[in-house]
Amino acid sequence: GRFLGKLCTGPHEARCAARAVVQRVTSSTSLPTCTLDSMTRCAAAACPSGKTAWITGAGSGIGEAAAMVFAAEGATVALTGRDAAKLESVAKRIGGKAFIVPGDVGARGAAEKAVATILGETGRLDILVNNAGTNITKRRYHEMSEDGIDQVIATNLNGAFYCATAALKPMRAQKDGVLIHTGSWAGRFWNMVAGSAYTAAKTAVAAMSHTINLEEHGNGIRSTVVM
Repeated sequence: GRFLGKLCTGPHEARCAARAVVQRVTSSTSLPTCTLDSMTRCAAAACPSGKTAWITGAGSGIGEAAAMVFAAEGATVALTGRDAAKLESVAKRIGGKAFIVPGDVGARGAAEKAVATILGETGRLDILVNNAGTNITKRRYHEMSEDGIDQVIATNLNGAFYCATAALKPMRAQKDGVLIHTGSWAGRFWNMVAGSAYTAAKTAVAAMSHTINLEEHGNGIRSTVVM
């Protein structure tokens, strides 16, 4: 897929996407318009070093690569996913800057529990990489089932909302935070390849990110989508 205007293909795609995610934190172009009394806070938000990043879908792919890059940039990374063994493997490769918080973000209460664990470990939450996602093979209307629809929407949309809502609480108290959501070209250029449920969910995630900015920019919080 395309990330920050560059074409990423083959085995390097996840790493390229991860770098795009980190650039959303480090690039001054993604900073909101700041009043004079918030300039210092906004400048500090531009560097992940010393901050806590929560990464969902961290056991593989973009989430795994994002965790590696954020840790290399100096952040402590909290890894969430459904497969604890995969999370442990990622955390072991990262070292002391990583800890795991297993869970299914599409389940009610899981995101709130994860944030409580993260706050217990580090005392703060600065960055959310809202990356957990899934799709189904039977994705055309004539073959989709209610279970399949629920599976896609539960993780890709409900889970994204649950994680964002949970992460916003400590960020609001800190008057600082960045939310980075893994979107998709399917959420911008509609086609039949990704399927209607996935396309609808990713389109909604982009809208969610915009509304977070509308409501929370005054609290030093910014939200963005990597397409």
